[in-house]
Amino acid sequence: MINKIKEKDILKFIKEKEDRRILIPSIFEQFTNSILPELRNLRDMACENNLNVYQLAGAKNLSAANAITRTYNTKLGLLWERIANLAPNVTSPELDFGVKIPEVDVIVLYESNLYYTQLKTQKNTLTGSQGKRTVSELTAFKHHWFVACIETNASWTAPKKLNRLFGRQFWSKINIDYETDIIPNLKKSISAVNTLIANNN
Repeated sequence: MINKIKEKDILKFIKEKEDRRILIPSIFEQFTNSILPELRNLRDMACENNLNVYQLAGAKNLSAANAITRTYNTKLGLLWERIANLAPNVTSPELDFGVKIPEVDVIVLYESNLYYTQLKTQKNTLTGSQGKRTVSELTAFKHHWFVACIETNASWTAPKKLNRLFGRQFWSKINIDYETDIIPNLKKSISAVNTLIANNN
């Protein structure tokens, strides 16, 4: 038993799970539509406080861009769990069982093994203070992956002790096409946010 979930129950759940990958575009769209009002509010309140140098200088555009990108990046990190969980060989302990396993976002059934997986947006998302905890929690599992969901030229900040996957290396293992399912929908979402910033008057 792992945090109140038995592996046999995980396997049974995945075996009976429906393939919901067709919902990928709509999940991206829901994500974007749900976050735009919050980002718009951040834009409009960009210089209401003196919490950073941009606000101190009255640089509304810089302040808005800073606040919006920080919030968007944080929320984007949570989106990958929902996207991956659409695949038939994936389960989210939190979304499907109501159980939070430390440092684990999804569990993937791959080649008859269960891989306990943490999802980050980019290679450089994991901070130094998080690294030790992540290594300790993930390496406790016989099979684990640490995933950077999007391929950029950033360098890894995750320790080499972790079994690291990058972009399509991961998505191909859950039969989601990186080029057609992930990148176009991500670009569309970011474009909407960019338009919001560009229209800051």
